[in-house]
Amino acid sequence: MYNIRQIHTGGATPMKAPKKPLPAKAILLVSSLILAICLAGLLTLDPFLAGHPQKIEQTLSDGTSCSAQYYTGHREAAFLMMVPDGDCSHKLLLRDLLAQDFPVLCVESVAHPDQDAARQSHLLEQASHLLEQHSGILADAQVWIGIHSGANTLIDQMMLGTTAEKAALLLSPELGSERIDDAIIVNGNYQSQSEWIQSLSPDMVRQPILLLTSNRDDVATPYQMTLMYNRFSSDDIIHMGGVYHADRNNVWLSITDSGYHATLPFHTQTLSEVTSFLNRISEEPWIAKSALPQLQNGLLIGLCLSLLTALISGARVAEGFAPQITYSLPDALKLEHPSRLLGMLALSWLPALVVLPIGWVLFHRFPTKLGYLLCLCFLAFALSRRIFTQLFFHRGLFVFQASSVSLKALLFSVLIAAASFAALLVLVTCITHVPFFPLSWPLGISVLLALSLFSRELLTVWELLSISSPLSIRVGAVLLVTLPTALFLLLCSIFAGSSAMLWSLCFAGILAVHFLVSRCCFSLCGRRELSNLLGLLAVCPAIPYLISLA
Repeated sequence: MYNIRQIHTGGATPMKAPKKPLPAKAILLVSSLILAICLAGLLTLDPFLAGHPQKIEQTLSDGTSCSAQYYTGHREAAFLMMVPDGDCSHKLLLRDLLAQDFPVLCVESVAHPDQDAARQSHLLEQASHLLEQHSGILADAQVWIGIHSGANTLIDQMMLGTTAEKAALLLSPELGSERIDDAIIVNGNYQSQSEWIQSLSPDMVRQPILLLTSNRDDVATPYQMTLMYNRFSSDDIIHMGGVYHADRNNVWLSITDSGYHATLPFHTQTLSEVTSFLNRISEEPWIAKSALPQLQNGLLIGLCLSLLTALISGARVAEGFAPQITYSLPDALKLEHPSRLLGMLALSWLPALVVLPIGWVLFHRFPTKLGYLLCLCFLAFALSRRIFTQLFFHRGLFVFQASSVSLKALLFSVLIAAASFAALLVLVTCITHVPFFPLSWPLGISVLLALSLFSRELLTVWELLSISSPLSIRVGAVLLVTLPTALFLLLCSIFAGSSAMLWSLCFAGILAVHFLVSRCCFSLCGRRELSNLLGLLAVCPAIPYLISLA
């Protein structure tokens, strides 16, 4: 990084890297311009920025508290959406309903439906009365939409309630083994021993019903949704994979071709299936097809790519403005035997690989196991690297620091971190529309610790090897630092389902942003801990979203 032409031992020599114009400046300007355009487009096209819902807090007759948001509209039908507490998965559909001028009431599920099915059924019917009071639209003209655990509330109402609505949409309900066990095929039909699934019947269908999931949904699997469809419709289909549609006796089944949970806020296939179903059950098309979701997703992808490109090119440009550094290298650090360094890094991962199965045993039943395991892995790596550093007599390893930090360099570093912070804030807000929702603090701390440890180790190795090592040594060392992480995330994706795969991809993206911001800041100010802190601040808006996925 610092264009040091010779290595001195036993002394301290200040040097200053020359400023040279880099072609990366043009890439930086173009990517920054694209980033600004994507940010402006996302903020302009988002209808929630202009919306002002009426917040409703009400205690029901049985003592249950009801938290809801009401959006005004002037259409002949109204929508009641049951969503999990603090969830954002309904935002994409809500945006289109508001664009069509429908009145919408969003109600948060106050408890897991399995705790008290009768109370959940009562909550839904009371919410329907609230919607009628505010919109003037009776229950038989309301469309009820349940998402995730909210879909379980709709099922509870179908089993225990008496109110009939215009239509019910069950989007990826929580169907665990306690509700539907592993089904077998008997006489060409799914059979399950679960008492819950056996209690479902066509008599509970009082309105058109849509059951929706995706091929790789690990919350509401295709076979679970197919079995539930068969119980409601008296059909006997068997889903063998791929996109699938079926309807019988006023019950529709839609299985989309997607690798993730069907209710993710950027899942446009879910919106398309819901739109088609609503238009089929109505006398005239309710919702016009719009290119807005695809455009918004395109802008989100453009924002991510332009942000990464800007940070990569920014790191190249920052190299020409490196500050004065003071260094002192012991004889053992001349890297005359680079295999020592590679061996040290390789051996450092052995304790981490021992920690991983132990962590899996301790946390495999926790829904937030990914973050904890990742933190344990990096903590083991960081501690063991220190041990192997001593064993290989690399006591002075990674001691490069700037002799002083100019105010100008510090301001530019803060500006880079602030720009990344703003970009990620817009990105997360446009996906979730809840930029700072409640965190699981133990998991949040573990994720931040893992990010900090990983980026610091990678930055340290990168800076050291940039001095005098050949490209093969640099690549080998970087791979030794990054490959175990990639392997860990890959194993999580394989063994923990598609939701873990998405979590791993998001974590890898956040990790890349943190490292690139840290590298840019370190090139400017030359202080590793300060750069690491600025990198953590830059990715803060994405941490709550990452934890919500866990």
